[in-house]
Amino acid sequence: MGTSYGTICKSCGNEEEYMLGCGFMSNRSFEHLHENTSSKILKRHLNLLEKEYQGMVIDIPILKLYECSQCKTIHSRLKFAVEYGENEVFNPQYNCGKCKSILMPIELVGSSFGSQMEPTGYKCKKCGKESL
Repeated sequence: MGTSYGTICKSCGNEEEYMLGCGFMSNRSFEHLHENTSSKILKRHLNLLEKEYQGMVIDIPILKLYECSQCKTIHSRLKFAVEYGENEVFNPQYNCGKCKSILMPIELVGSSFGSQMEPTGYKCKKCGKESL
């Protein structure tokens, strides 16, 4: 099942929506990964894994929250794994669009979102203020 959470910046009013879970994707096909991936580089990797290495999507893809530790911003990205070759596994690595730092997954249990999903310590992507 999928879930959606949103934030509104108290300073500039910018609204962001973050999709989580697998409600929109119920299978492990490369076609679904392509449809739900905007990165051209990642799409090229997927093409290579599927066609050249006969890769197999081994987990049902899910949307998870990631954070940029440099910019202190929140991002929603697709988490999945593809097995290829001799038991090798590809897991995508995402980078912040602003500073290019590696995005790290946010674990919701015991995270700064808490049980009400209130983000603390994160900044607005538009104005850069810590006022979500």
